[in-house]
Amino acid sequence: MPTLTFKLIFSYRIFIYLLVFVLFPILLFYNSSLLGVKSYNHEFLSKKSTDCIKGLSILVIILHHISLRMQPVGFMGIYTCLGHLAVSMFLFFSGYGLMVSKLKKKNYFKGFFSKRLSKVYLPFVIINAITIILTSLIFGTKFNLKDIIFYLSGLSLIDSTQWFVIAILVFYLCFYVCFKFLSTNLAQHILLFLTFVYFFAMIFMGFREWWYNTAFCFPLGVYAAINYDALTKFLEKHYVKTLIIALIAFTFFFFLAHMLPSAIMPLYQTIASIIFVYLVLLFLFKFRLSSKPLLFLGNIAYEIYLVHMKILVAFFSFIGARGSYIVYLYLILVIIVAFCFNKLFNLNKNKKVKLT
Repeated sequence: MPTLTFKLIFSYRIFIYLLVFVLFPILLFYNSSLLGVKSYNHEFLSKKSTDCIKGLSILVIILHHISLRMQPVGFMGIYTCLGHLAVSMFLFFSGYGLMVSKLKKKNYFKGFFSKRLSKVYLPFVIINAITIILTSLIFGTKFNLKDIIFYLSGLSLIDSTQWFVIAILVFYLCFYVCFKFLSTNLAQHILLFLTFVYFFAMIFMGFREWWYNTAFCFPLGVYAAINYDALTKFLEKHYVKTLIIALIAFTFFFFLAHMLPSAIMPLYQTIASIIFVYLVLLFLFKFRLSSKPLLFLGNIAYEIYLVHMKILVAFFSFIGARGSYIVYLYLILVIIVAFCFNKLFNLNKNKKVKLT
């Protein structure tokens, strides 16, 4: 796949500003409600709440990748720093979702890998195969057999943003090893230890910071699921105090992570990501989210993630419009393609269910 070397130079940026600073907040709070004083949302980690946050997070990730290529970046500069925060929520919800299912279902690990592979890895392979075919036809890119095998399998990334697929599969494996063979109490701590191993291994092998600066959000989600009742009581008792502390701490580490370049910036990013997850939990504890647009996006968030960068390359390579309104057309195209893939993958799953 051709490397995206061009810059996005918009003659005016008003439409993208309206999108991120006006429309996004409207989407978040549409059909949602703020609870009163000393009233809390005890379903703050329900599927509806998490899907809303996933929907907003995937939009932030897309705008993050767009902002990195805007010249000049203008007020979109803040979005160049938000990518890892959005990813932190996906890792947290992944860990939380796995653990909740494990606690509720007997024989949870029966077919564990087949389910994970069909849900995460198979779409990855299919979309990469389509990408190889279309890139060859449209851009005339040549792929040898080794390239094809490596890109399809994930040994090499045809799209650098696909690192998340490899990372989440590693965490799935760690989760399986820990909770399949150990008690829940011991497994959660071993998982945290393995996350430390992953964190330092990525640094030692020279991987870029996005491979590991949100890693601890996965075991954090696991801990939240196991200690849900204790977490809820803690939030009720210390809501205001911890909100103030978390806001101050997040501002401090976010500033260090993005405003003061240093060799340990990834560490600051890691701490900022963890605190950000806690801030989102505090937000969900006071807001009952029911935004239908975000729910829709949350349900197809993974497919959006898989296709958005590929479409970005093709779309802005061929579209010559300079007004930032073009971003809306790009987003619509991404959503349509992702929705179609989502239906395709779900159709395949439904067929398997009927056959069994």
